[in-house]
Amino acid sequence: MSNILCVYEGETITVSILREIFEKMFFGTSIKYDFKADKSILPNDIDEANVLFLIRSQDFLSHRLVKKAQKSGCFVVLFIDDNLFSLPKDMPSIPWRKTVLQRNLRSADMLVSSSPYICKLYEGKTRQKRGASISTIVSEDELSLAIRKREEKDCVKLVYAAGGGHEEFFMKYIHPILPELNRKYGKQISITFVGVHPEMCQEDYAFKVNYIKSMPLKKYRQFMRKMDYDIGLAPLENNSFNKCKYFNKYIEYSLVGVVGIYSKCKPYTYVIEDEKNGFFADDNEESWFKAICKAIDSEELRNRCLVNAVDQLRSDFNPLEVRENFLRNMPEVFRKKESGWRCNTLFWAHVVNKLYRLADTIYLFIFYLRRIGIIGVFKRVQECK
Repeated sequence: MSNILCVYEGETITVSILREIFEKMFFGTSIKYDFKADKSILPNDIDEANVLFLIRSQDFLSHRLVKKAQKSGCFVVLFIDDNLFSLPKDMPSIPWRKTVLQRNLRSADMLVSSSPYICKLYEGKTRQKRGASISTIVSEDELSLAIRKREEKDCVKLVYAAGGGHEEFFMKYIHPILPELNRKYGKQISITFVGVHPEMCQEDYAFKVNYIKSMPLKKYRQFMRKMDYDIGLAPLENNSFNKCKYFNKYIEYSLVGVVGIYSKCKPYTYVIEDEKNGFFADDNEESWFKAICKAIDSEELRNRCLVNAVDQLRSDFNPLEVRENFLRNMPEVFRKKESGWRCNTLFWAHVVNKLYRLADTIYLFIFYLRRIGIIGVFKRVQECK
């Protein structure tokens, strides 16, 4: 029997998206799967699984699970969706975690990623020198909600939805052109920020500025559909780290009926054609201004782009297409385990992992203390509560 054990360290947006993909991909099949935090893994979980699917695993415990799983005959897969081997300098890179991640990559039979770029970059370091990409799945029910009759509105509604820390891209490419957009359109437009909070003074602009806090994925999609935004902004700096990201923002915007303006760089160049299913802007203020104006001025072009984007999601991101691609690249899902070895205990692995987690906390405290000071650290802790 096929049994995939998906292991993660903590609940993240990556885990939520993968769980949703697996639910849609294997619905109505005989393939079993289970998502479990590594700290809750029991020896019996290893014994029953024939595939160990590690999700961004870089803690000590995950590597011990890999060794146990290999002894039991499991096929081991490592999934990563960011270039965790080469983080930007402003992000904490804990040395021993990077070492564990490298060991997990070398120990894994194959690499799976949402990024084709990551697959090509690191698949050669796995045991079988194999890699495969996996896509987000969209259902017909979701697609049917993407294109809908729009009500008459007094203004064109722009939205920038992103994770915390992405303010810098907005401030670099779009913030400098706001005065010019204000002079040209004034109250004819509005801008809403979801999950990010660039510092802007409302009094400087005639158009309305709104700030919305981040929210769980399902609630986010419901909110975005309800608000009926017209244009989504997706600025991204063209560098080696961002090339490894997924084009999920394109899928997010399209599913809620929003036409996006994207930086002309990977990962967006994998799926977007300018003025066909979205808009491209080069990494300069003038290009962003022209792209935004073109999107604002032409409702007909926006609608055509949205129809094409939804058609692409329907053909390339449906459950059957993604499942067939996944199983074609990983036939080991159906392979029976041949080893008779059984995992007896994980006790000491859990004990040692707790010591490593303590070291993680100390390292992060010192990193952020040097970067943002004691007051900044205190605010960050309060936000996490």
